[in-house]
Formats: sequence, structure tokens, C-alpha cells
Amino acid sequence: IISAIINTALICVSTGQLECFVTRCQQQYEIDSRFRPDVNCFSWGERLSLAALIEHTLLLVQLIIYTKISGDPGWVQQRKKLMEKQTVLALASMTRAAAIENDAKQE
Repeated sequence: IISAIINTALICVSTGQLECFVTRCQQQYEIDSRFRPDVNCFSWGERLSLAALIEHTLLLVQLIIYTKISGDPGWVQQRKKLMEKQTVLALASMTRAAAIENDAKQE
């Protein structure tokens, strides 16, 4: 998360790299990976607005990737499901045994 914010700020606000992506800025000014922003091409408001837009887009992409891709391999997920089923079955049999024992005591 922090890397998306920092990289976006570096590209849009701190350096002149934003101008490299716009042809009208390249034609108007000779830009060779200049490391200072050119406010004649983009104002500070435009830079900050674009930085916020890019940053939110990157965070949305990160969120989608985080929710869609599991951190566990497939075999680990299958093993977890199997262990959950075994736990449920064991608890059910223990509950059944306790109920039978209580019925036997009441008789």
C-alpha cells in the first residue's frame, strides 16, 4: 500500500516523469528524463489530482488481487477443508456419545 502512494507521488509530483507520457509536453519542451517537474505543462493542482487518481486505481488493483488470489496453495486449502470436516465429525460423535451417556444415567 505504501509503495503505491510513494511511487505515485514520485512520478506525478517530485520528478518530471509525468511529462514523458504526454506528447504535447515533449514537443513543447525538450525532456530527457528531467528530474524536476515542469509546471508550465501541468499545474500543481493537475499533478495532485492525477496522483490521487493513479494512487486510488493502484490501491483498487491491489485490493482485487488480494481478494481474488489466495496466499495458500491449492493442496493446503484442500488439507484445511479436510481437517475442518474431520473436526466437525469428531465433535458430532463426541456430542452423540455424551447424549447417550446422559440418557443411560437418567434411566
